[in-house]
Amino acid sequence: MPLPDAARRRRAPSLWLLVGAVATLVFAMVLGGCGRPPEFAASLGSAPSFVLYEGLPHPTAEADAYGREVGRTQTVELHGSTFYAAPLELDEASRAELKAALSDEALFEPFRADKKCGPFHADFGLQWDRGGARYTLLLCFTCGEAAWYDAAGNVTHNDLSDARKAKL
Repeated sequence: MPLPDAARRRRAPSLWLLVGAVATLVFAMVLGGCGRPPEFAASLGSAPSFVLYEGLPHPTAEADAYGREVGRTQTVELHGSTFYAAPLELDEASRAELKAALSDEALFEPFRADKKCGPFHADFGLQWDRGGARYTLLLCFTCGEAAWYDAAGNVTHNDLSDARKAKL
C-alpha cells in the first residue's frame, strides 16, 4: 500500500537531507584528492618515456641557497615549483625501477591535510605524455606529498605511504 500523502511529505525532507549529506561528502572527497591517484599512475606505467627534473632548494627554508641557484643556472617551472632545466639522466634499469615504483598505487594514500613544513615544494618533478595528454607528478619527500596534474592543470594531492616511500 502506498504511503498516504501526509507520510510522503514528512519523509521528503529527510530524503533531501540524506541526498545533501552524500553529495557534500562526495564533493569533499573530490576536492581533497581522497582515494587512489586518478588515472595518472596507470598512465605513467604505460608511457613510453618520462622526463625527471630535480627541484631547487626550498625557496623559504633555504632562501640563500635558492637565490644562488636561480642566479647561476637555467631553470624550468612546473606548476609553481622551480627545477633545474637539465633533466636528470637515468640508466634504463633505474628508469624502469622508478617507473614501476611510481606506478604502484599502493605508494599513494589519501591526502590528509596541509603539512606544517610550509607551502608545497617539489623535490622532484616528472612529466610524460600519454594519449595526447601531458601529465605531471611533483614529489615532496620532506612532507611526503605528491601532486598530480592533468593536461588542463587540475591537481590531485596524495600522501606518500611511509612503508613504500623507501622504494624511491
